[in-house]
Amino acid sequence: MPLHEVSEQNGALRILKGSQNFIRNIRCAPEFPILYEHVMPQVYQHLTAIPFKFGEAVIFDYGVLHGSFPNVSGSKRINAIVGLYSADAPFKFYYNTQQGNPPLIEEYHIKPEEFLTFAVGAKPSSRKPDRIFPYTFPQITAKQFSQKYSTAFWQRVKQLCSF
Repeated sequence: MPLHEVSEQNGALRILKGSQNFIRNIRCAPEFPILYEHVMPQVYQHLTAIPFKFGEAVIFDYGVLHGSFPNVSGSKRINAIVGLYSADAPFKFYYNTQQGNPPLIEEYHIKPEEFLTFAVGAKPSSRKPDRIFPYTFPQITAKQFSQKYSTAFWQRVKQLCSF
């Protein structure tokens, strides 16, 4: 939720609609390869910009590919981010050790308030991980992307043109 009006000029959010249903992936610190790394030129053609007025907000699944336009306005873009989750859902934090091929991932079962107690990109330092496992990060190919988004495009055209 931006705390002022946001446009493409000052860094509006843009999303890839439906991407949360494409491939589920884990997000981890300090970094992870993005699913769409090899198809970003095609992705840009399908992004939807979301300009905001003060007080407006958007809620989306963490799996939605999202990012912002560059802020070229000369002023700061200020927003608030809130994470929502089910009260009975397990809260897990994943850390990419960047060791091994595939890399080893450390999984920590934490309380939501614990998430704010360690530095960005760091892991909980007060305890050992609950589980360590190798993980191959999926990468979407140009063919997969084309199949997914060209079909969706033609379905929208048919709906708009009624044929």
